[in-house]
Amino acid sequence: MKISRIARILLLLSLALTVLLAIALAVHWPSRPEVASAASSLVEELAGPDRGMPTGDFGQQLARLEAAVDAQRRAGQQQSGAFAEDLRTAAIRLSMSGPLAPLTQRSLVALGRHESLRVALFWAMPLVGWMSEPFLFPLPANADPSSRLQHLMDARARMGIAITLDNVGDASSSPAEAAAYLAFYRHLIQAATPDERDQPLYLSLKLSALVDELPLALTPEGQGKRAQMLASLRELLSLPANRAAASVFIRIDMEEYAYKDLTLALFRELIETSPELALDDTGQARLGVVIQAYLRDSARDLADLKAWGEAHAIRVPVRLVKGAYDDYEKALAQSEGRPSPVWNFKASTDASYDLLADYLLQHPERFDPRFATHNMTTQARVMALAAARGYRPQEIEFQMLYGMGEPIKKALVALGYQVREYIPAGSLARGLGYAGRRFAELTNPDNALARTLQGDYSALAETPEFVGEQDRLDGQAARAALTASERPHSRPPSKVYSPRYTGAGTDTSCDRG
Repeated sequence: MKISRIARILLLLSLALTVLLAIALAVHWPSRPEVASAASSLVEELAGPDRGMPTGDFGQQLARLEAAVDAQRRAGQQQSGAFAEDLRTAAIRLSMSGPLAPLTQRSLVALGRHESLRVALFWAMPLVGWMSEPFLFPLPANADPSSRLQHLMDARARMGIAITLDNVGDASSSPAEAAAYLAFYRHLIQAATPDERDQPLYLSLKLSALVDELPLALTPEGQGKRAQMLASLRELLSLPANRAAASVFIRIDMEEYAYKDLTLALFRELIETSPELALDDTGQARLGVVIQAYLRDSARDLADLKAWGEAHAIRVPVRLVKGAYDDYEKALAQSEGRPSPVWNFKASTDASYDLLADYLLQHPERFDPRFATHNMTTQARVMALAAARGYRPQEIEFQMLYGMGEPIKKALVALGYQVREYIPAGSLARGLGYAGRRFAELTNPDNALARTLQGDYSALAETPEFVGEQDRLDGQAARAALTASERPHSRPPSKVYSPRYTGAGTDTSCDRG
């Protein structure tokens, strides 16, 4: 994209915002502590005296969550800085309006990839950084990140929120980029100090960035790539072993469907071949995986993980997500003339998430689950499923993206649930493409989260069920795969669980993930 076109886009945004930005920076919007207090009182009333063991009824759980989110949203509108945040949201909406949307997306990607472009448009970079700030956590490339990282962890802990850090960016295109990606995590681990609450440093990473040319790992000649990934993971897990450092937990993110089996195989191989690194002193895994509910064969994968965990006496850390490559996977399958690996309908994906979540909750002796979703219907269903199986709120952890759905996070914490933020950290340049994707979600009128944050809960009304002939057939197969893997057992007593994060801001210990 030509510099002149990008410059025109940024100039338009700058001119439209200059006056308003000056006002926003000059105004100290009065806070309304009484509103926040009222929100807290309402949440306590909604939780009621039986907060420790809420109802297993989905409708009641959703009503409690909606009311709690409404209270937090109203309180947030009255807090200091709300006007500046409204201005930033307006700027993002302007950048993503009409024909500007694709131009903005391409401009952000180009700015991230080309340093010469950032230099030429130096005058606009503060604006770009300001607009991207809510979704990224910048960490200096050549400076000690420990103080900023500790400040972030402490600030979020005071809100009752734990974190997991991800080196933001896309796949590595060269050995140098892969080396820099690994060095980022190495630096984080070496800079981290033991948490006074004995909280591990939680990290998430992508195999496509850990090595360059990841597709080669799928070929018969790809053994070298697979060995490189295993060596890198072993190095990161071994870093805290010889020093007074914080312990580390690493989650391997799931990416495109083509790499799913490879990712799960590497996870199992690392634990089997290096248990002294992959397991802590209590036998809990320091390495976790992600299962995508939008994939038709995720039920089979969970059943296989359960059987593998039984064979090796391991409780498998699983982050359950819906999946982020829906359009890509469908288009690729169509172009290759094969069936799509993802469900045809959103309602089917939601039904799959419910099915897999209940399976994870049904087998706590084999799974250590984390539930990643911004959808309040899905959250309420997990809450109801967990309550029906005897879990307390503090035994359930929801995971959400940094900068997305703040009122929902606060409501979940207030209701007693654990919340962990997935924080994309690193340089602004690496994160601009990611920020553009968040811009698109925030401004999409059909996005359930965007509508929810405006108080429109109609997007939550769709019933999760397998719909369409193929989805119904595959949904039956998914249920059958999980049923076939089950064995009678009783839920372990609460004492088998490590201390959980209570949301009170004083105890941030929680299980892996």
